[in-house]
Amino acid sequence: NESFGRRLALTIVDAGFVVSALLMATASTIGQVTIGRFIAGLAVGLATSMCTMYISECAPAKTRGKYTGLAPLSVTVGLLVSFVA
Repeated sequence: NESFGRRLALTIVDAGFVVSALLMATASTIGQVTIGRFIAGLAVGLATSMCTMYISECAPAKTRGKYTGLAPLSVTVGLLVSFVA
């Protein structure tokens, strides 16, 4: 949607990261941690797909494929490194 915009949508998703981090950091029950993890998971999924769309709109046509492919690849490599480390 042009009136809403990707940048504003990404800002809202970023607020989800902040809310989930605060909820998990201040949690006193396992339920609060679970809800925080759920919100963080939604934020990660939304941010991954929205960033790819945003990059594809901003990147020049000549390098668009390279940049849109590197965004999800960097998330996957980061997850791999976190599990191995």
